[in-house]
Formats: sequence, structure tokens, C-alpha cells
Amino acid sequence: MAVTGKKGVFFTLAAVLLLLALAMLVSLQSKYRQPDRAVVETRISTMSDFVGSIEKDMERGLYISAFRAVLSMEEFVSQGSFLNDSGARFQEAVLTGSIHNRSMVLMQNSTLPDWAARVSGVASGIALIVNISFDSVSVRQSGSWALVAESNMTINVTDTLNTASWSVNSSASALVSIIGLEDPFFVINTQGRALRVINSSPFEGNYVVGNNTANLVSHIAGFYYTNSTGPDFLMRFEGNYSGSPFGIETFVNVPELQQKGVSQYERSMVDYVYFGNLSTAALYRVNNTYENWLLIDDAHLAKYQVQGVSYQP
Repeated sequence: MAVTGKKGVFFTLAAVLLLLALAMLVSLQSKYRQPDRAVVETRISTMSDFVGSIEKDMERGLYISAFRAVLSMEEFVSQGSFLNDSGARFQEAVLTGSIHNRSMVLMQNSTLPDWAARVSGVASGIALIVNISFDSVSVRQSGSWALVAESNMTINVTDTLNTASWSVNSSASALVSIIGLEDPFFVINTQGRALRVINSSPFEGNYVVGNNTANLVSHIAGFYYTNSTGPDFLMRFEGNYSGSPFGIETFVNVPELQQKGVSQYERSMVDYVYFGNLSTAALYRVNNTYENWLLIDDAHLAKYQVQGVSYQP
């Protein structure tokens, strides 16, 4: 009986030791297969910070891409044709580097996918896999003198050790000034001979005081633009002469057209009226200005404050 008791104790101890060994093995496997909680929390924090950095840098990337896209649109128009849809062509340039399937030099390494690829390259250096998809890209007027580019994107970040993943929807916007850019109306309508760079007038609301037309003369001579109910900048890329709440306008300079061999017409010299051959009720000349060629339509008399110094020829 004593021997049997010893065998029972032996087998009991053996079973306990076996169970302890199995428990240790499972514990060790768990330790090496699953990251420590502190490690996971650190990686999640790193991923969160990196996503925040992406969102901040996105505005810079969008501005660069948007500005180059607008310049590329101007380059395309300089070849002699308007765009069929300025918004769609902007999106095409920003996402593919092309306009009407024509590769644009200014967009090389400057598209949003190019930016996303650079971000992914940086992420790989800290053991992260980043995929960025662009759900929408658009452009619209932000007042008369600037465009705003907007993009919505989905950011997916995964740790290369598979410790965690992160997905977030984000948006960014960038303001692009049109000051200093070329007016597509003059590019197309003068065959590139009499180009006009957009610059806002310092004389808005103060063109004529009494009979003093000096500011109006300076406005016309300086090729300045003013806000208008005419077409806005994006509409000008399309050859659209209709109105916009964010429109701009300038005066056509007849002597300049004559000098550069561009045809002239007996029309209002307000640019979109002149180039669009829009009908007007009457035309007026203005005293103490360029009376030998300047004509203003009746709808613009109040705009330029010339009611008291104008007359019908």
C-alpha cells in the first residue's frame, strides 16, 4: 500500500509539473506572439500623430497642386482653345497631371497622388503602411479674386507588425489668388497678341468725382480689373460670357488691339461685352477720357460713375 501511495504522489506531481510546463510554454508563446500593451499603445500614439501630420501637410500639398493646375489650365488655353469644363479639367490636372488627356509639364511630381506617394515613403521609415485615396477634388470661386480648392480623402494607416490600424476621413482646402494670372478671354480673343494680367483696381468706387475723370483714365490705362456681375475667372476658361456674383471685368484697349493686329469692333469696351458681342441698349462716350475710342454701354454708366460726363455719339 505504501508503494501504491508513493506512485500516486509521483503521478500527481508529474501531472502538476506537466501542467506548469504547458502554462509556461503558453505564456512564453503569448509573450512573443502578442506585443506588450505598452508597445501597442505607443504604436497607436505614433500612428495618431502621423495621421495628424498628414492632415496638416495636406493643405500644403493641395495648394501646390492646385496652383500648378491653374497655371496648367492657362498653358492649355494658350494653345488656342477654351476648356470644356474648368472644374473637371482642374480635377483631371490635380489627380492625373493631364488636361484633356494631354500631359502638362507643370504637373510633373505635383499631383495629389504624387504627394500621397511621398507621404507613404516617409511612413515606411517608421514601419507604417499608409494608403491615401482621394474621394473628391473640386475648385470654386472664393469671391472675385481667389479660388478655393477642396479635397476629401481617406487615410488608412497600418503598422507593419500588424499591431494596429487606423482609418480616418479628412478634408483640406487651399486658397489660390488669381492676382497676377493671365485672363483667358484675352489669350483666346486676341490670339495671344494682347495678353492681360489680372490686377485689382485701386479706384473701385472712386472713378469720377464731379467732372474729374482722372481716376477712370488711370484705371483704363493701368489695365486694372474690378469686381463685376460679368463672368468670373473660372467661367473665362470656358469662354462663358454670362454673369456671376463673383465676376470681374476690365476695359479693352482699342489702340493696343490696333498696334498688335487684332480686329476691332464698335462695341462697349467692357471686356466681356466686347468679346462676347453682347447686345446693349445704347453706347456712350465719356468726356475727358479716351473719347476717340472709348465706348461704355448704358448698363455700366453707374458702375463707373460717368452719368454726368457721358454722351451718346
